[in-house]
Amino acid sequence: DGTDEDEALTGSITTTKGDASISAVNVDLADGTVNVGTNDFNVIATNGDITQSAASKGRLTANHVNLSSTGSQLLLSETNQINSVAVKGLHNNSLTGNVEIHSAADSFDVQFGDTDGDTAAGITVNDGSIVIQHNGSADGKLTVTGSATTQKANGSDVNADISFSGKQSAIDVEGTMNAGDNFSATTESGAINITGTVTAHNGEVKATTNSGAIS
Repeated sequence: DGTDEDEALTGSITTTKGDASISAVNVDLADGTVNVGTNDFNVIATNGDITQSAASKGRLTANHVNLSSTGSQLLLSETNQINSVAVKGLHNNSLTGNVEIHSAADSFDVQFGDTDGDTAAGITVNDGSIVIQHNGSADGKLTVTGSATTQKANGSDVNADISFSGKQSAIDVEGTMNAGDNFSATTESGAINITGTVTAHNGEVKATTNSGAIS
């Protein structure tokens, strides 16, 4: 569905044979339930934010989610079952606000920006942070591709961190991460493998696991 107004989802969207899409100035998934099975869910906020609160009674279930906005992208329900997500900005590959996405799927792939062949292009997050939370299985993995930059205006007191965390799964960071403040990769159990370039411009780079190798 497409509209020039704000969109709040309070019912449900279910598909079995095709993708589903929502486009509006601001998109609030509210207490709505989305289940597109093995298909894609496309969400576009043409001049604002994509939001789902941590208290949402709904759940998002999809093989792949495409998020595009000028503002924040917040999918905060810990019951979300998202196998993969693409985070895209609508203004010169950038957005202004925060990106925070939670998934409890066994494995979770996060791609920053569009793809060009096999290479994921990047995204810039202005005046905000990136937080990716994976609550998948011990045999699963959080895989991050593309490049992400967080930046803020001089003298700003907002956080410009990049944070990837998992409860019991491994974390692979394959892209280039440029944090305006701090970068962290944390899992309670599992290996952390950073093959991309990671920079924390005004903070620290930390990788922490209670069991597993760090490389």
